[in-house]
Amino acid sequence: MTEKRERPAAKLPVWVFVAAGVAAAALIALLVCTARQTPEDMDALTYPRPYLDTVSREAEKNGLPESLVYAVMKAESGFDPEAESPAGAYGLMQITEITFEWLQGKFGETLPTDALFEPETNIRYGCRCLRLLLDLFDDVPETAVAAYNAGMGNVEEWLLDSAYSGDGRTLSVIPYPETEAYVEKVMLYKSSYDEKYYGGM
Repeated sequence: MTEKRERPAAKLPVWVFVAAGVAAAALIALLVCTARQTPEDMDALTYPRPYLDTVSREAEKNGLPESLVYAVMKAESGFDPEAESPAGAYGLMQITEITFEWLQGKFGETLPTDALFEPETNIRYGCRCLRLLLDLFDDVPETAVAAYNAGMGNVEEWLLDSAYSGDGRTLSVIPYPETEAYVEKVMLYKSSYDEKYYGGM
């Protein structure tokens, strides 16, 4: 009986080992870079402040905390200046055509709806809208933010209903689940921006 000889294992081409080495080096470099990221780097990724000059200027003009402007912007569009909702809201702070026309009537301007895709215009009118809502709702940010999402008329009705408000200024219950979640999100973002950039105000 003839003994069978085992064939020697096939040798892998050199390029396979080179490729594996390059991939391993890239992975290590990625892990090192991630580990070296500072808290400030992570904050900039999670809570960025784009258009800072415009936001600072318009927030100051309208007596708004920058943190509130950024919180609304983050919640509304994720900082996408080209954002467009199914409900017909446009740009960074998601302003509808009807709201834009109403605001322009108050400030004596006439701009096309497409102007809402321009960051400077959108931020200017978003800040004006927030200021008007805060004035209307006694500077209660949660109530103003609810109106930014659900509309002034709805919030005015809720404040008159004891099932939703005990003092006519604040909402203990928000009957729209979407608006309730929106207010919670915006106020959480505002708190995070305050903590990270504005001294926890």
